[in-house]
Amino acid sequence: PEVLQSIYEFEESIKKLPGYSDFCSKLLVMGDCCLPLESWMNFLFNRISGTIAPLGEMENTIKKRARRGYNVDQYFDYYVTNKANVTKTAVYLRGEETELKQFMETLYRDLLWKRQNDYSNMIYTWDNPYLYEVEARDALLHATLWSIGSLLVIGIMIYLKLQDMFVFFFGMLGLLLAFTTSYYWCLFHFNNISDITLLYVSGQ
Repeated sequence: PEVLQSIYEFEESIKKLPGYSDFCSKLLVMGDCCLPLESWMNFLFNRISGTIAPLGEMENTIKKRARRGYNVDQYFDYYVTNKANVTKTAVYLRGEETELKQFMETLYRDLLWKRQNDYSNMIYTWDNPYLYEVEARDALLHATLWSIGSLLVIGIMIYLKLQDMFVFFFGMLGLLLAFTTSYYWCLFHFNNISDITLLYVSGQ
């Protein structure tokens, strides 16, 4: 129940995110109401009061509604429900492409990424091509900023040691070329960029 409570609270935080009501999918017959998330929590919680169903009733609901490979993992068992350790939730969004992408970036940065360590009893992830792109772009920016900072520190140390602008310039140029060469070999010839180490760089 504690894990289910965390999942429920996390799903509610998605719906409370500023702008969610503008981009959630809606049916004409529902007026301004968003489509509910496709989630087990719809059957296990009262969305109005936020209270969880009794344990016996909850297990019966899961056993009746579960479909293998859909909203549970491969370990799900119709008779031993606690063997499952993964559940899936679908969030339906719609809107003009540019504005929707801006909202999805907000969803990623203000909620998905920021709250990853807020729950000690569950781990969540996401499955969306654009969110993958945003995640990769943010990781690249983060790595670039740290790399620039590292190069500046190394450059200052080299200059203070040598106090020669000519040697400093070619020393930094050599460091940049060593990194790019190592990156090229690890990515295109060794087919594993994670193999890149300081030893590769310094050996160029």
